[in-house]
Amino acid sequence: MRRTVAPIICGLALVLAGCSSPLADEIATYDPAEVQMLRDQAAAANFESDDESMLAILEYRQSCRDIRSGLDDLAAGASPDTVADTLEAQIVEPFRETQPESTEHNQMLVDALRLGDPAAMLRNHTLNCADVT
Repeated sequence: MRRTVAPIICGLALVLAGCSSPLADEIATYDPAEVQMLRDQAAAANFESDDESMLAILEYRQSCRDIRSGLDDLAAGASPDTVADTLEAQIVEPFRETQPESTEHNQMLVDALRLGDPAAMLRNHTLNCADVT
């Protein structure tokens, strides 16, 4: 990860420190190989990927993994309520303020799952997450 270097005054001494943004810090919590793969894909498509868009893509990909895990748990016999509760905590609640449109859609999928109908969640995952491992 590239860090910008900026002078910071500490008392009377001049110190060089790596500056980081909260977005860059959050991106650093993801798999570096996945981040690099996404940056390479963006570069190949002549798309300038800033930290905000990179974090949104990483969060989306993690949501795909969470949904896949939930669907696998459901197929293994977990109750729809249990899987719905877990998915609500993973793909709905953390994004209520930052991604309201996606949150509303995901809440509808979780609500259908809670009612025992995983078809919409499965269809959504199949259509939107095919390339996420």
